[in-house]
Amino acid sequence: MCFKCFYSNQNPFKPILLQNLMSYSESGFYHLGFDVGTERVHSALIDEEGALSRVYPSRNHFGNPSSVINDVLNDARENGLEEKLRISFTGSGGEIFADSTNSTFFHDTVTIPSGASYLSPSASYVFHIGAKDPYFFETSSINLNEKLRLYIPDSSTGTKCGGGSGMLITKQCRRFFENEVPFEVDPQAHIELMYQKAYELAIQADKELDVGGRCGVVIQSDMIHLQNSGEQIKNIIRGMFERVARNYKTDVIRVRSLDPEKLGVMTGGVASNEYILRMLRKHLDLPIELSPYHSSVGAIGAALKSRESGSSSIFISSGLDTILKSEKEGISYVEPLSSVLSKINIVDDIDDFEKYKNLSISRSRFSNLLNPQVVMGVDGGSTTTKTVVLSAENLETIASGITSTHGKPLEAAQLLFGQMREVFKDSVDIRAVAYTGSSGSFYHKLFTKPSNNGHASMDLIKDEITCHAYGVKHFRQDVDTIFELGGQDAKFTVFNNGSVKKSKMNLSCMAGTGQTMENMMKMIGLNYDTFEEYALRATRTPVVDDTCGVFTEAAIAKLITLGLPKEEIAAAIAYGFIGGYVNKFVGNESTGNCISAQGGPFNNRACLAALALHTNKQINAFPHRQLFGAYGAALIAHQSLQESLKE
Repeated sequence: MCFKCFYSNQNPFKPILLQNLMSYSESGFYHLGFDVGTERVHSALIDEEGALSRVYPSRNHFGNPSSVINDVLNDARENGLEEKLRISFTGSGGEIFADSTNSTFFHDTVTIPSGASYLSPSASYVFHIGAKDPYFFETSSINLNEKLRLYIPDSSTGTKCGGGSGMLITKQCRRFFENEVPFEVDPQAHIELMYQKAYELAIQADKELDVGGRCGVVIQSDMIHLQNSGEQIKNIIRGMFERVARNYKTDVIRVRSLDPEKLGVMTGGVASNEYILRMLRKHLDLPIELSPYHSSVGAIGAALKSRESGSSSIFISSGLDTILKSEKEGISYVEPLSSVLSKINIVDDIDDFEKYKNLSISRSRFSNLLNPQVVMGVDGGSTTTKTVVLSAENLETIASGITSTHGKPLEAAQLLFGQMREVFKDSVDIRAVAYTGSSGSFYHKLFTKPSNNGHASMDLIKDEITCHAYGVKHFRQDVDTIFELGGQDAKFTVFNNGSVKKSKMNLSCMAGTGQTMENMMKMIGLNYDTFEEYALRATRTPVVDDTCGVFTEAAIAKLITLGLPKEEIAAAIAYGFIGGYVNKFVGNESTGNCISAQGGPFNNRACLAALALHTNKQINAFPHRQLFGAYGAALIAHQSLQESLKE
């Protein structure tokens, strides 16, 4: 074998950019293995003698694996290997490419232990964590026809819940650090820098936090709520890393008794994270090494199995452009989201507000205030922080503000309060404040002080359902149904004769909420603005599994691998995640005649259209629908103030 054990403890997320490991042979075939994963394409070249000739850099495919595969093939052509190649595939997306290019496919339950044993022959256990799938293999050898063959006496894989996968880490790195890492670098370097930043924070952690549970959706939900209760990001990241290791033990290893005298090796992209490797050693109580080329073991294994099987299939490159029509033909479609835009009633805002940084200010109302007393509502949401200032005299809106929380609720609130001070200076008297949202209690503890006259403070906390109801009812009295989606929480409320008849809020599963959808948008290179444009351009809408956010993500990933147009993938994201909200969360609940769609996701017409398509109802989208929680909080603060004045 000809390879180098080559990795860096100083840069645990940095990919290994390898040059040729040996000179290309003048004769004989080369076996090129591709591992097409959920997020990345890995590739490696083995010569006819079984020596590792080249390990290509693992690359994020950003929804276009064919592009990465073509780049690797071009490199092989430049080195005169085109006629000598025997190509094989593995991984979650590999079978589609193998079938469409007349290549060999091997399941990753075969290629991963093969590659790992080739690179680390002294290891008895293989612990693999990839973007989506975790595996465990016990490896041994058996003498077959006077040749030692790899033997797998035991193996296991995880569930679909994604509580221990690399995709969870990628999503959280994007959410925490995307705006902190400059976009001047290429997309691959951009995500690598975010991984690096996460690692650097985790090793600075000074507090142990128990983050989430088995389900990846619950883990993300718990992380956001920990942020909004004021926990530091470094400790949350560290808690996530340990949760990945703990979930691997409970979900994959389960009740197995592993021999502490035997050596284990960690493989997969997550193995790049030295902190998780350290946690895995701790929880499994085993010596575990980092495999050389740990991310590429599947690709190396595919190349080895191709050589072992004597594959003689001729690669048909044109198949990359026509990936399995039969797979695409198996997708179900419904009408385009644009077909139901007539069911959406978007009510324009008649008020004239002036933008100032993150605020919207009514200069005329502010200048005409006869009484400088105001009330304020603050909605500390999981992904955005909102505030509304109303006149205490006539409840007219003086100002509102919204900013992304970015996991820093204190800084988000201080930003909005600072901008309010820049505008109003000391010319208003804030008589009462009501806080709501996942950071409501945190804000109340931070900002509430007893009044100077010795009376109890007028500041209070109120639940989100009540605040959203107050907010929309103040705008439109005949609203009898609220569909409300935030970044993390989902709510549903029905009124009867003005009183709440039924309301509910999701407990932990966040399928259908804004953060989950945003994760998938970023996976195909879109934000909320471009997402709406693409989704409404689609001439049909693919139907995906909406029973769970994890299953919806997996179905979207398959659409990406199949190479569907970005427009259709965007439409599927909206239809799938809103479907999870409507079909799983709301279920068979009855609705009224005047429906209000509220919360940040429903600022997007694609999400409104998906709601109309699922419910077959007329949907109202009122002004300030993302701010109704803060509006309601301000109204409740005013109500509390009035009651105190009567005493």
